[in-house]
Amino acid sequence: MIPKLTLFGITIYTYPLLMGIAWGLGVQVSQKLNELNQNKFKHINLYLAGVFLTSWLGAKLFYLATVEIGQSSKIAPLASFWLGGGFVFYGGLVFGIAFSILFALKSKQNLKSFNVFVPALCIGHGIGRIGCFMAGCCYGVPYDGVLSVHMHSMDRFPVQLLESFTLLGFGLVTLKVKFQEKKYLVAYYFAFYSIARFLFEFVRGDMIRGIWAFGLSTSQIISLLIAIIMFVLCCVNLKSSRSTSPLV
Repeated sequence: MIPKLTLFGITIYTYPLLMGIAWGLGVQVSQKLNELNQNKFKHINLYLAGVFLTSWLGAKLFYLATVEIGQSSKIAPLASFWLGGGFVFYGGLVFGIAFSILFALKSKQNLKSFNVFVPALCIGHGIGRIGCFMAGCCYGVPYDGVLSVHMHSMDRFPVQLLESFTLLGFGLVTLKVKFQEKKYLVAYYFAFYSIARFLFEFVRGDMIRGIWAFGLSTSQIISLLIAIIMFVLCCVNLKSSRSTSPLV
């Protein structure tokens, strides 16, 4: 863990630093892809500003909903909480999706135009998970095998780095033109991440996970719902494609 650095007498906290890098790089990647994309996303800067604010709010509200009873009322009034650490990714994703749907309807965007944001989201999220590792949050279960890391007084599974590697890999793959041209790249991302996140949660060891029922965390329940929705949509799409194909 390296939660903070001192540079020229100035204390720099690594988590917000990497969060800033993640957002900045994500903006640059999406804008560059949009320039190269024939199916351009309209009003991209306005959308990025809106999705940033709504995602930040959603991630914070979900964090308050998953902390221990009594803690949310203590940290909610603090400006340091709203401007500092304490996020739940799925909260940001849910609020970001809601804003994206409203924005798409208002500006008449089509689904394919959102492809430019998939690599940016994955790469930014991957960098953010490195920030989690540096800050010592979202840590793994006790583990003394290969690639274990010493954190919080014991050897642990490096779940933050595994998730980061997975996200960065998927993000780099989706930068390729053949993936950017896919109609349902956004749906592929949801299916991929929901399954990956469901599995990663089994090796998470931190207590701020919102364990609900059947031993599943909040994120696992959301992951299951997303995976089911993607499966249903896939079946509907396949059925629609077959019904509209010419008879041989």
